[in-house]
Amino acid sequence: MLKGEIKKITRKSIAYSLGDFINYIINFLLFPVYIKMLTPREYGILLLVTLFGTLVRMLMRLGLNDGFMRLYFDYTDQRSRKELLGATYYGLSTINIILFIPLYLFIDKIAWLFLYDADLPPDQMSHLLSTYTPLFTVMLIACFARSFLNIPFTLLRTEERARTFAAISVVRFLANMILKVIFVAVLKWNIHGIVMVDLITSFFFTAAFMPLVWRKVSLRLNLKMLKDLLSFGVPKVPHNMAHHLLNQADRYIISRFLNLASVGIYGIGYTIGMALKFFTYAFNMAWAPHSFKIHSEPDAPKRIARFSTYHLVFQLFIAVGISLFARELLVLLDALLGINPQWFDALPIVPLIAFAYVFQAAYFLTNIGISISKKTRYYPVVTGISLAVNIAFNITLIPVLGIIGAAVTANISYAVMAYLALLFGQRYYKISWEWRRLLKAFLSAVAIVIASKFIDGLAITIRFPCKVLLFILYPFLLWHLRFLLKEEANSIKRFLTKRLSSKGKD
Repeated sequence: MLKGEIKKITRKSIAYSLGDFINYIINFLLFPVYIKMLTPREYGILLLVTLFGTLVRMLMRLGLNDGFMRLYFDYTDQRSRKELLGATYYGLSTINIILFIPLYLFIDKIAWLFLYDADLPPDQMSHLLSTYTPLFTVMLIACFARSFLNIPFTLLRTEERARTFAAISVVRFLANMILKVIFVAVLKWNIHGIVMVDLITSFFFTAAFMPLVWRKVSLRLNLKMLKDLLSFGVPKVPHNMAHHLLNQADRYIISRFLNLASVGIYGIGYTIGMALKFFTYAFNMAWAPHSFKIHSEPDAPKRIARFSTYHLVFQLFIAVGISLFARELLVLLDALLGINPQWFDALPIVPLIAFAYVFQAAYFLTNIGISISKKTRYYPVVTGISLAVNIAFNITLIPVLGIIGAAVTANISYAVMAYLALLFGQRYYKISWEWRRLLKAFLSAVAIVIASKFIDGLAITIRFPCKVLLFILYPFLLWHLRFLLKEEANSIKRFLTKRLSSKGKD
């Protein structure tokens, strides 16, 4: 059963993650365009505009998409599900209108709160604000449109239409990439073009989804369902906002203590280090609805623990790879494009960010007890405490360590979040986590990354093959430390024996 379940989850993860994977590939393909076309300061401004957009989207959704996914499985007839979808859209429409008007009226003051650079004199600061304030208006309108786009994607996941989900995601992100290349590289609108593309694609795909949704929505307002949606979703809004601030609040604090250029440099290092974020969300999109289905089965806690171990080891393996080869990536881009030397200042934070996202992956696994038991009131507590830790450490460490202080803080706050989710989740849904195995995997990964720092000063012809060997060493190190259980080791041996024997016959 476990093997079949792994295959099922893997297939769904690949399908659901294809859109995110394409999105990351697009951003990766645009990565050279950004570091070639944008200055560190401009990239820093883009990150702060994005932070504003993230917060607005969280408020406009009000957790209704989370509530829809959870409550969808409580109804078995199509009429009730149509009413649930209708209640979701009624709630979204009301919330969006209420929030949009005051934000639009005070957009100048909002831009002033987000954009600050201690290195600029007052006259240049005024020019910067007048130039980039319109970006906040465009982002606000894009957020209004995108708030309605998330529900159709959630509907496809609940209906387990993974292929349709993936196909639409691919088309969406390909369109996004093509338009950004045109607006940034050809028209040279730079960050204005990037934000404008978000506006265009948000409106287009929201409109394109309407025929899909219209057939499955009821125009009858079911107040009880709307109340249930809000009861489940609203407590998650502070949680969702705090969770996203854990990802992005450090940019704002860096801008206040350092400057916008430092925000941009940090953002580039963060972009490289967060590559495994795609794998985290890919797994979670398939695993969350699956865990809701199996949680009442007798052996579910054991299966959940085993899945979690496999997933975290995979995440650590990817984190090792990112940490080892980040320098080679920038060296390659420099050879091809002649990038700004300032971007190399981002390299020290890459391993720290990569491992921070391993802790984030752990959080998505340890919070399962909270979700299954519907104790969503704990989400704001978990992320609120973690965000407080994040802000406190950022304010303390950034003035002393610069952007490295922000990267260290990311690890601390994500580790706190994973621990708190575990602490509350275990009260209602007890899982025997495989701590000994996870510790072996984590310490082995850290040891390999530390060892790689001793060869960073070597010539690339020596350094690169040495890093490849270190990367390959990780699974062999786990084998030597007896990470695998007996049945897992025997299964691998049987697989290898079978493969070798089949090749011998050929």
